[in-house]
Amino acid sequence: MIKDLSDDLDKGAILFGAFEDDKLVGMAVVGNELRGDNLDEIQLVTMHVSDNYRRKGIGTKLLEKCKKIARKRGAKRLYISATPSESAVGFYLSNGSKLADKVDKELYALEPED
Repeated sequence: MIKDLSDDLDKGAILFGAFEDDKLVGMAVVGNELRGDNLDEIQLVTMHVSDNYRRKGIGTKLLEKCKKIARKRGAKRLYISATPSESAVGFYLSNGSKLADKVDKELYALEPED
């Protein structure tokens, strides 16, 4: 699957990667727009770790970096629309995430399966 991130990046999203030598093995994008009723959430636009590099702490390090960026941008938490797989949901829950009390209607309309 190819996801075009150019609109997000044009709006100020931050893209960063995890590398082994010169090989990209993981990446994440944190949005720029504060969201939610209290404007205290920011979207984790996407995060991915290559199959052969999962369960090695790379995803956790990427998520921690995302949290730092979110705080610097004035957010108290990330809004994560994750693929509804057991592994993805389990990963986020095991790293301190909680299911949202209130769904972001705009983001839900874009990805209703997440």
